[in-house]
Amino acid sequence: MHFSFTSKVAVGLGVILLLGMLSMLFIYRGLNTVDKTVDTLAEVEEPTSLAAYEMEINVNGIGLAVLKYLDDADPVYRAWASDDDMDFRRFHKQYTRLINTPLERALGEEISVLFEEFQRLATRLMETKDQQAGMFAQVTRNLEKMDRIIDTRIQPAIDRRGPNALPKVEESMKMEAAIAEMGLWTTAYQEESTTRYRRLIFIREQEFKHALARFQRLDLNQGNRKRVAVVQQMSDQTSVLVRDIVRLEDTLDENTARFVDLRFAMDNLLDDEIQILALDDLTIPRREADQAADAVIHTTSYLIPAYILVTIALGLLLIRLINQPLTRLMCGTNAIGGGNLDYRIDVRGGDEFTDLARDFNRMVEQLQATLVSKRLLETSEANLHSTVAELRHEIGERERAEQERARLQARLRRSETMSAMGALVAGVAHEVRNPLFGISSTLDAMGARFKDREDVHRYTSVLREEVDRLSRLMSELLDYGKPLAFQAGVEIVSRIETDLPELRLDKARLSQVFQNLLQNAVQHSLPGSAVSIEATAAAENEGAWISCAVKDSGAGLAEDDIERLFEPFFTRRRGGTGLGLAIVRRIVEEHGGVISAANRPEGGAVMAVRLPVEADDVSDGDSWRSAKS
Repeated sequence: MHFSFTSKVAVGLGVILLLGMLSMLFIYRGLNTVDKTVDTLAEVEEPTSLAAYEMEINVNGIGLAVLKYLDDADPVYRAWASDDDMDFRRFHKQYTRLINTPLERALGEEISVLFEEFQRLATRLMETKDQQAGMFAQVTRNLEKMDRIIDTRIQPAIDRRGPNALPKVEESMKMEAAIAEMGLWTTAYQEESTTRYRRLIFIREQEFKHALARFQRLDLNQGNRKRVAVVQQMSDQTSVLVRDIVRLEDTLDENTARFVDLRFAMDNLLDDEIQILALDDLTIPRREADQAADAVIHTTSYLIPAYILVTIALGLLLIRLINQPLTRLMCGTNAIGGGNLDYRIDVRGGDEFTDLARDFNRMVEQLQATLVSKRLLETSEANLHSTVAELRHEIGERERAEQERARLQARLRRSETMSAMGALVAGVAHEVRNPLFGISSTLDAMGARFKDREDVHRYTSVLREEVDRLSRLMSELLDYGKPLAFQAGVEIVSRIETDLPELRLDKARLSQVFQNLLQNAVQHSLPGSAVSIEATAAAENEGAWISCAVKDSGAGLAEDDIERLFEPFFTRRRGGTGLGLAIVRRIVEEHGGVISAANRPEGGAVMAVRLPVEADDVSDGDSWRSAKS
C-alpha cells in the first residue's frame, strides 16, 4: 500500500498535534486542580479568617464606643456602637456560613451567646447613663428653683424690723449657701463619680435641711410659711433624686465591670481559639495548592522535553521524506542540464514525487527522441536563466515601488486625518471659548454688582468653577493632535537591538504598556531633555528574557512612592486617575513578565520590563510577534 506525499505530511502533523493535545490535557488537569484548590482558599478559608478578625475589631469598637459614651454621652459614640453591632452580626453570619467543623460551630455559637449578653449590657449602660443624666438635670433645676424662691420670695418677705429678723436672714443665707455648694458638688460628681464628691453632696444636703428646720421654727408670716413648704417639698424630691443617682452610679459600675469582662472574654475567645482555627484552616489549602502546583511543574518538566524530542524526530523524518526525492530530481535535472540525455531517475514509491520522476523520465525520452543537440539545449537553458533573472528583477522593482506607494498613501491619509482633527478641534474650541468669555464677563459683572449678597456669591462661585473647567478643557482640545513629546520639548531616543528573538505576546496590549511608560516619562521630563527606550536579549538560569527599559531625565521617584507606584489609584500627578501603571503591571504579569521602578544614579527614573521569550498565557489575540515590533 502506497501513501501520497500529502498523506505522509498529514500523518506527521497529526501525530505532532495529537502529542501536543495530550501534553496540554495533562497540564490542564493539573492546572484545574490548582485552580480548584485556590478557589477553595479564596472563597472559603480566607473569608473565614477575615470574618474572625473583623469580629474582634467590632467587639473592641463597641467596647470603646460604650466607654466613651459613659464618659461624655456624645451621640456619636452611640452611633459608632450601633454600626459596629451591625458589622459584627454581618461578619458572624458570614463566619457561620463558611465554617464546617463541629468545633468551629461550637465556638461560633459561644461567641454569639457572649455577644448577645455583651450587646444587652452595652444598651443597658447607655440607657442608664441617659437616665442618670436626666436626673442630674432635674436636680440642677430643683436647686436653681429653690435658690430663686429663697432669694426672690422668702428673703424680701422678712420683716427687717420685726422680732428675730437677724436669725431669719442668717438662716436663709445658710440655706442659700448649702444649695449652692450642693449644686457645685453635684456637678463635680457628674463629671467624676468619686466617693468624696458623693459624701460632700450628702453633707451639704444635711446642712440645708438643718438650716431649713431652724428657719421654720422662727416666727414666720403666713406667706413665708407657704413658700418654705414648697422649698421643703422640692428638697425632699431632690434628696430622692440624689439617692437614685448614686444608686444608678453603683449599677453603672457593676455593669461596666461585667461589660469589660465580657469584652476580654470575647477577645480571648477570638484570639486564642477562633482565629487560630481559621489560620489552621488556611494552611491545609495552601499546602494542597503548593502540592498541586509542584505536580504540574514536575509533569511539565517531563512532557515538554519529550514533546520537543518527538516533534524534532517527526520533523526530521518529514524532511527526509521530502529531501530524498528532491535530491533525485535535482540530480536528474543537473545531469540533463549537463547534456546527459541517457540519465534516468530511479522511480520508487507511490507518491507525487514518484509521478513527477516518471514524468521527468518521459520528458527526457521525448527530448532524446527529437535529437536536440547539446548546444541548442545549453543555449535554451542560458536564455531561460536570463529571462528568469530579468523577470525576478522586474518583479522585485515592482514590489518595492508598490510598497513605497503604500507607505506614502498611509502617511498621506494620516496627515489628512490629523489635519482634519486639528481643524475640527480648533473650530470647536474657538466656538466654545467665545460664549465662555461672555459667561465669564457676566459673572464678573454679577460679582461686582452683588458682592454683598452671599446667596448670589454662592451660585456665581459654582458657575465660575464650571467655566474655568470648560476653559481648561478647550485648552486641552487645542493641544490635542500635537505629539506629547513635541509639546513637552522632549526627544525620544531608541536603543533597541536589531537581532532580538521572537516572543509570543498580544501586540496591542504590549503597545499600551510602552505607550503608558513613554507618556509618564515624557510628562516627568524637563524641556530639552531626552527619554530613551532600550530593549536587549538576556539569558539567565531560568530561561531567556527580553529586557526593556524606559529612562527619563526628570526629578526621579521618592523612596516612599516606589513601593506604591503600581498600586491602583496611586498617582503623583494632579488630575491623574492612578490606574495607568496599575494596568501596565497587570498586562505585563498576564504575559508572564515582571515590571519594576527605580531611580537612575545620574538622575531621573527608569521603568524596567522583563518579558519571557516563551510566554504561555496571553490574554487575547495570541500571535507570534517580533520583539522589535
